[in-house]
Amino acid sequence: MVEVPATTPNIIFILTDDLDKATLEAPLDRMPSIKSLIADQGATFDNFYVSESMCCPSRATILTGEYVHNHGVEDNYAPDGGFAKFRDMGHEERTIAAHLKPLGYTTGLFGKYVNEYGPKTDSSTHVPPYWDRWFATFNEKRYRWRVNDDGTETRYGKAPADYSDNVIGEKARSFISDGAADSPFFAYVAPHAPHEPLEDPPDHTTEFADEIAPRNPNFDEADVSDKPEYVSKQPFLTDDEKLEIDQNYPHRLRMLLAVDDMVGAIVNDLEAAGDLDNTYIFVTSDNGLMQGEHRRGGAKHNPYEEASHVPLLVRGPGIAPGTRISELTLNTDFFATFADMAGDPADRDGRSLLPLLNGNTPTSRRNQLHLGNPGSYYGIRTERYKYVEWDDGDMELYDLQNDPYELQSIHADADPTLVEDLKAKLDALKSCTGQSCREAEDAF
Repeated sequence: MVEVPATTPNIIFILTDDLDKATLEAPLDRMPSIKSLIADQGATFDNFYVSESMCCPSRATILTGEYVHNHGVEDNYAPDGGFAKFRDMGHEERTIAAHLKPLGYTTGLFGKYVNEYGPKTDSSTHVPPYWDRWFATFNEKRYRWRVNDDGTETRYGKAPADYSDNVIGEKARSFISDGAADSPFFAYVAPHAPHEPLEDPPDHTTEFADEIAPRNPNFDEADVSDKPEYVSKQPFLTDDEKLEIDQNYPHRLRMLLAVDDMVGAIVNDLEAAGDLDNTYIFVTSDNGLMQGEHRRGGAKHNPYEEASHVPLLVRGPGIAPGTRISELTLNTDFFATFADMAGDPADRDGRSLLPLLNGNTPTSRRNQLHLGNPGSYYGIRTERYKYVEWDDGDMELYDLQNDPYELQSIHADADPTLVEDLKAKLDALKSCTGQSCREAEDAF
C-alpha cells in the first residue's frame, strides 16, 4: 500500500438527487447548515453542470470521470444503462474508490449507488470492490426500504426513525467518526432528497408551507414554436398541473432540510474530532429538474438549463470563505479533483477543480458536451451559446448571454459561421477521450 502523508485530506462527497441549482439557491438562507457551514465557509460554483441530466449516466460519470459516450451508461435502465451495464462494462474496477483505496484511503458509500442496483439485478448482497464500507439502498423510498449493508440485505420499516435519508446520514456519520482517528477517508454520501416519493422528514413537516415553484419567464412558456416537436406540441400547463407543481415544491424543500441536518451534524462531528480543517466537503446533485419551464413538469433529460445546471458548494483546506467561481465546470471533474486532492492526479476526461478552489490558475474550458437519453441529442454549451442537434434533424441555438431562460432559439437566423463553428466543436467533443476532451473543451 502507498504511504500517505498525515496531511492528506479527507473527502466527503454529498450527492443529492434531482436538485436543480435554483431550488437550493432560492431558500438557501433557510438551509442554515448548508449556507453557514459550507457556502459561507467555502466556494460556490455559479456555472456547474452535468453532462447528461439523468441519474444513472450522471452517477456513472461521477464515479468514472468520463463523459457518457466513453463510459457507455446512457440510461437509467437496461439495456442502455443501469447497474448491470455499469458492472458488466468493468466500471466497478475503475471507480474513484479504486483510485483512492491503493493510496491509503478508507472508502465508504452510503445511499444511492446507481439505478437498478438491488434484487432485480441479483445484487442484493453484491459489494463492489475497493469499498471498505457499503450501505447502498435499492430504491428512493423513505419508508419500508431495503439496503445492502456490507453484503447483507437489511429492511427498514415505517417508524420515524426509519426515514431513509436520516439513516443514511447516521451511517455516514459513524463511518466518518471512525475514520477521523484513522484518516484519510473518502465518504460518498448519496441521500435521495429531493427525489420522489415526496415524503417529509419526521422533523420537518410544516416549513415552506407558503412557497410555490419559481415563476421565471420560461414557466409555462408562452411561445414554444421555435423548439423541437416534443416541446412545440406540448400544450400549456393546466391549472391542475400548476397546482401539483406548487404542491410538490414545499415537500422538496422540506426533504432538503434532512440533508441540511446531515451537513450540520457531520461538520459538528468533524470539529469535535479536530479533523474539520483537513476535510473537503462537497454538496451537489446528479441532475436538475424542470418544474414547469418550457411547459415541462418533472422532466430531467432535456437540454435546458433547469435540467443540467446544478449546485456545487465546497469547503475545505485552502478555500477562502465566500469564494465565487464563475468558470464552466462539469461533473466529469469530480474524479480528477478527488485524485488531485489525494496527491495522485488521474487522466480521465475531466480536470481538477483544486486550482480553482485554491484561487490559482483558472480552468480554460470554454465548451462542454451535453448528451440526451440515450443519444437522442448532442449539445454543446459554451460561455455564451448552447447549440443542440437532435437525432431527428431538429436544432436549437440559444444566446444565453441575452436569453438566459432559453425563450427563443435563433438557429434559423444565426450567422452560418457561428453555427459551423459550434458544430465543429460539438463534433470534436462527441468523439473525444481523455486529453482530447480537454483540448476540445478549450478550443476558441
